[in-house]
Amino acid sequence: MPDDAQMAAATAGVVASPAITTDRALAVGRVRWGILALLFFATTINYIDRQVVGILKPTLAADLHWSEIDYANIVFYFQMAYAIGYLITGRLMDVLGVKRAFALCVFV
Repeated sequence: MPDDAQMAAATAGVVASPAITTDRALAVGRVRWGILALLFFATTINYIDRQVVGILKPTLAADLHWSEIDYANIVFYFQMAYAIGYLITGRLMDVLGVKRAFALCVFV
């Protein structure tokens, strides 16, 4: 049966030093914050995209001679396209997994 000195010598190479563990933890923390920043910007772009038609309504209505009904139809079909996109993207997330599907959606 090995004594304490032999056990300590055998396990000395297995135990990571605190400095290495801390460096890895900081690197992982930076990556997580980077991913969070990318998700924030992707979500912000998504919400800005939804608001563009409403913000440009007066200009587009004057230039293209839209009535209120024309504008309502455009907004309706825009929201319908978003709903269909959510259905397709949700299924894509289930099939590919969140990481791959989100990367693909951001790329597209």
